[in-house]
Amino acid sequence: LRPLLVGSVAEGWTFARFVESDANALACALAWAVATGELQPQGTSPLVLVGPDGVGKSHLLAALVHEARSRHGEGDALCLNAVDLEVEVERAERLGARAELRRWLRRHRVVAIDDVQRVAGKPGLRDELASLIAAAERGELWLLIAADRPAIAEDEELSAVLTGALVAPMALGDGACRRAIVELLAEDDPLESEVVDYLASVVD
Repeated sequence: LRPLLVGSVAEGWTFARFVESDANALACALAWAVATGELQPQGTSPLVLVGPDGVGKSHLLAALVHEARSRHGEGDALCLNAVDLEVEVERAERLGARAELRRWLRRHRVVAIDDVQRVAGKPGLRDELASLIAAAERGELWLLIAADRPAIAEDEELSAVLTGALVAPMALGDGACRRAIVELLAEDDPLESEVVDYLASVVD
């Protein structure tokens, strides 16, 4: 099975451009330790980044993959959206190649899957995720998952699959953190200080 998707990540989403705060410090520290190889998967994988939209979950997964690839080679880490994974699962099912898909996924030291709440209500995709989690729990690979907690809670089977995972909550930081995010987003066309303050105050 030759995967259709290669798990590309946004170029600008790196650790250097991630705004760290008390609201995401644990998640950031764990992601860095996974990327550098300082933290081994046995007993700590999978890792679930949980938080609402806009708190940096996707950015942190991408940053981890960028760092891991720069240190250990392009094939070291894979980043997929749950929708991308669904495409691969459905294609593998049609071709009778689920085993090949699983071997491809397990070739990577790190597998990062974003928007896992999209797995809710999709048995085939949930089964593939459960297989990856089992491999992670055996220490065969690092599995990192980003998801919105309410969506997980609504799907009892998905919640059961994720039972025992290491959870790192993420939230939007304080005023200083929000201001730093606005300034970073506007770095190519800097804003007046008053405008930055206003935008930071209305970010939700």
